[in-house]
Amino acid sequence: MSFFKLPLVLVLGLVLLSGCKGMQEDLSPSGQDKRTATSNVTDTTTTTSTVDFTVYDTQGQPVSLSQALGGKRGVVLYFTMWCPVCATHTEHLVHQVMPLYPNFGYYLVDYVSGDFTAAARAQQDAGYGNASFGVLADGNKQMVNLLNATMGTTVVINPQNEVVFNEDFKDGTRLAETLKGL
Repeated sequence: MSFFKLPLVLVLGLVLLSGCKGMQEDLSPSGQDKRTATSNVTDTTTTTSTVDFTVYDTQGQPVSLSQALGGKRGVVLYFTMWCPVCATHTEHLVHQVMPLYPNFGYYLVDYVSGDFTAAARAQQDAGYGNASFGVLADGNKQMVNLLNATMGTTVVINPQNEVVFNEDFKDGTRLAETLKGL
């Protein structure tokens, strides 16, 4: 009986492996980036218009883009999951960026907690209960989808509703250059 099992297993294995078309080219990658232009990081040298959106802050109040921009040179949105990496980025924004560029609206966008009450708890738990920036609850992922943003993404929108910066947070250098230019 075991004499028949070995050939059967071998034949079955060959049949399964023969179904892997193009496997050889996978073993020799070309090195070309075949991702679309909207993957992960948007080109920060171009501007794109965005629509006015409305989400709730952690006080349960609706905040629209036009409200956030009111009288400001722009709006800075940082998409957070309240993780240690996000906390480090937030501290950098609070202590290194906000003091140098006070004429901007600053918001953390919580897209993981759910509604505004859960986002308010997360804000408190993270130690930002009395923060000088707003926290927006994007439980239905409206802003995530509109701005193609996820954890660690920083977006800057100018008063003309144009996205002038959209990239994963790095060291804040390009963010500062963008804010300085506005």
